Amino acid sequence: MERRGTHSTTCSMATPTTLRGGTAAIPGVERIAQRAHQQPETCFCTLMHHFSVENLQVCFESLDGKKAVGIDGVTKEQYGEELEDNLQRLHQKLHQMSYRPQAVRRVEIPKTGAPAPLGSVALRTRSSRR
Repeated sequence: MERRGTHSTTCSMATPTTLRGGTAAIPGVERIAQRAHQQPETCFCTLMHHFSVENLQVCFESLDGKKAVGIDGVTKEQYGEELEDNLQRLHQKLHQMSYRPQAVRRVEIPKTGAPAPLGSVALRTRSSRR
């Protein structure tokens, strides 16, 4: 279990890309994603400090609110009504390692040849459902 304190987003995702020595500096989360893609055999540990409330809020804001809702029927707008409380609860569950995602709502999209599966995830955690 991660025991260090969380880092602020200025140390990771919100850090602007700047030039250092001729190459672009990549923020923490993007650097991890890039390394995981380039070196799939790499084992990562102690990543929990990237799951801060600030990072979760950035992720929430990046969601497209016009997409289909998940199995819980909660829209981005509804989740955002109590965003701070929802993110605090999610952050706590992630750090306690007690977060369990809900099932994914699956739909078949008609395509030429064969239908394509589409999954839509739920926004609320199980215990935050009303």
